[in-house]
Amino acid sequence: MKIYIETERLYMRSWTRDDLVPFIKMNNDPRVMEFFVRRLTKTESSEFFTRIRDELDTSGFGLFAVEEQKTGRFVGFVGLHRFDFGNDFATGVEIAWRLVADAWGKGYATEAASACLIYARQALGIKEIYAFTSVLNERSERLMKRLGMRFIKEFDHPSVPCGHPLARHRLYCTVRPDSRRRSLFAPAGTPHTDRSDAVAIFVNGYWNTGRTALKIGSMFSHRLGVEMHEAIIQNIGDVPLEGYWESGFIAKAKSYFRRRFKSLKGKTIRSVSPIFVDGSGDWYSSGRSRFAEGMTYGREILSQELHDMGVTDERGVQCKNIFIVSHSMGGAYAEGIIRYLTERGLKVDSVLHFSAADNKDFRVGLPSVTYQINIVPDPVLMYKNLPDRITVHAENLWESIKERLNGLRQREKPDAYQIADMLHDHYIECDGGMDLLNHYYTKAAKVWKVVPFLQDV
Repeated sequence: MKIYIETERLYMRSWTRDDLVPFIKMNNDPRVMEFFVRRLTKTESSEFFTRIRDELDTSGFGLFAVEEQKTGRFVGFVGLHRFDFGNDFATGVEIAWRLVADAWGKGYATEAASACLIYARQALGIKEIYAFTSVLNERSERLMKRLGMRFIKEFDHPSVPCGHPLARHRLYCTVRPDSRRRSLFAPAGTPHTDRSDAVAIFVNGYWNTGRTALKIGSMFSHRLGVEMHEAIIQNIGDVPLEGYWESGFIAKAKSYFRRRFKSLKGKTIRSVSPIFVDGSGDWYSSGRSRFAEGMTYGREILSQELHDMGVTDERGVQCKNIFIVSHSMGGAYAEGIIRYLTERGLKVDSVLHFSAADNKDFRVGLPSVTYQINIVPDPVLMYKNLPDRITVHAENLWESIKERLNGLRQREKPDAYQIADMLHDHYIECDGGMDLLNHYYTKAAKVWKVVPFLQDV
């Protein structure tokens, strides 16, 4: 953990895994989010959390986690962010803040923001810093004035729907902006597009910080606790979204989709842009509930993201190919996304589910283009795929046992781990031996090397 700024009562520091839960809670608090169009869902907060950490790592500045020195408690964020939504004033750097409700009224926002502006000038050499808020948010506007910022003008925020009560914003700046400078970005309302021919939607499964294992292991010995914690961090992952997948998996997946599309369609895809989605849910959540959450995500978030990336045009017509990858508990969430896309009339060209969990609790929506890849035995699937966590489909399990005992490679009944409605020849199982890391391997680059199906395209 790195401390960037220290004030009399606060630390402005890098983010830690422990900040995510209070961060999610803060972003879903109606008091905190009063002057935003809506509160953030768990998924949206997780994605926002990752973007904040990435920006801080790559830019050297960003939104800092704010910690109360006396208690060590996370109380929100204050920091700097490059805005690029486009308008008739210059694109630049804004100062932003958001604190948990029970930290209000203590002067924390003023204390942290003032220190942040000094840091921007002295350490970063940035003098022109903006701030903007809804005209209804008098509390934030008073803070801008206390910081000595100048009122510039009112404008309609391009990310807020036209006509919405919160659309009208007031713009402040630390200096009078150079009126000759204009935004380098497209005018508001114009979607950002990239040069890729396709997008691949990566839906992660459950992710784990390893703190519980550290606590339990340390009951026996500190060394054991640390080793268990490190093993979980390495093999299960402590972050959602892009950080969930092992380095190399993403590149292998994009290459696979380009090769598969070429072999099936005879057309070349130059590049594939990734979209990362947290489809984990709670460990005890059902496939049915995650499926519903995936549909909601598609409707409320993904539809706009596809438009912004040029996958769909202004009329909703599809302009780029769509591929989908999921792992573990993300399979049900991914199928919810697929249901949304197909109901909207969009075509998904290929779907890969790796080690899908809770497979009797949701169904495949596009059997002809969907494949499931498992490396067995898989301890996570052995637990998660017990219907209702009480009984086993004994008949299917017996078929799986007989296959191992007799060396048979053909079975009449579906495998115990096969997603409902998955075509029999689209279920790909690879025997990884008795390795407890098999579940991890199906989100790692290794899976592309050991599964012949993935190499034969």
